[in-house]
Amino acid sequence: MAITDNMAFDMLEKEEDAFITGGAISLSEYEHNMSPTDQKAYEQSLVELFQLAYARDPYRRNLSFNHWLKSMKPELYRERAKEWEDIKASKTNLERFGKMDQVRFDLLEDAGMMQRLSHLHTGRIEDLIDIVDATVGQQDSGGQQAMGAPQPGTAVNNQVPE
Repeated sequence: MAITDNMAFDMLEKEEDAFITGGAISLSEYEHNMSPTDQKAYEQSLVELFQLAYARDPYRRNLSFNHWLKSMKPELYRERAKEWEDIKASKTNLERFGKMDQVRFDLLEDAGMMQRLSHLHTGRIEDLIDIVDATVGQQDSGGQQAMGAPQPGTAVNNQVPE
């Protein structure tokens, strides 16, 4: 069950700030309202998103996907996600995104998508990392070939609620 942080949940209920990153949501959509099929689809979407982020991360150096995943800094991704949402909410978002270099745009976009998908679970990117790690581990131990990272610019097959 998701760890409860009532202050964050109460703020979400009041719609004061729909982008709470400091706490967990009381009810995890992933754990409580998704069928096993929907959970598998959500997990696969997370794996694809994280692999895309891995492929587009200019700072990963020679790290394998699993090492990169374990060395992720969720607080950095939360900061990037907040910046992504701030730019999206601004009146000059198209201009700002247009002037942004592609690497920076990709880093912010990936973080924003991670944060949005995290709201279907606990609201914490750390918990998504655990899901992706477990899912990739199951796929590897299940006799399937380890999933390679997608190439930059390829579509990620996930759906994020608006």
